[in-house]
Amino acid sequence: MLGSHPFLINTVTSGAVVAEAPALTPRTASAESCAKDRDASSAYSNECLYPNGKRLIKMFSNTTSGTQGFIAADDKRKEIIVAFRGSESIRDAYTDIQTNLVQFQTGTYVGPPTYIQSLTIIGGVLVHEGFLGAWNSVAFQIVEAIRPFPRDYIIVTTGHSLGGAIASLAGISLKVEFARPLENFVVPLRIYTYGQPRTGSIEYARWINNVVGTSVMFRSVNANDW
Repeated sequence: MLGSHPFLINTVTSGAVVAEAPALTPRTASAESCAKDRDASSAYSNECLYPNGKRLIKMFSNTTSGTQGFIAADDKRKEIIVAFRGSESIRDAYTDIQTNLVQFQTGTYVGPPTYIQSLTIIGGVLVHEGFLGAWNSVAFQIVEAIRPFPRDYIIVTTGHSLGGAIASLAGISLKVEFARPLENFVVPLRIYTYGQPRTGSIEYARWINNVVGTSVMFRSVNANDW
């Protein structure tokens, strides 16, 4: 596997990063979490032609923010994997230190004839400014790559460290994004993060727990990652 960064997993919990959540049993969490760990580590590679046997859809990046990762399809499992690289460059370090909490806002939906519709969540939902900027810098690329897939494919976002925080923001954004054109459509989604730093306010945690669901969000940490 190209660009492999193995991670030692100590604890797996369900739910958002700033909300209390019960620990999962190793039997419940280990197999899927370890599989997505391999996808998260592959995001560190600049060339990921066959990401863990899956079909590569797109390598994405933004030269300004430094955000990088890949989108791959597992057609057997009907999964779309969106993996984000963690901190590796000076630009990533700059993203990490932009710790101000700002209003969650992302805009990606393209509708006829062609327009960008901004999504703003009100009610005190605040997130890390740097992480949000990193996500928004690649959001359009990712949405457009996923859009052609059948709606029964599960969207899986994953990442390590900085990539884990972006995966959290990406997960909730994609769930809302693909539900908007079809009212009441339930977007199948899972989020797997590894060493994810705190991403937003308690209101963000409650919102993502409610909209995405704690049963499909898994945060793996090792000792002092908290």
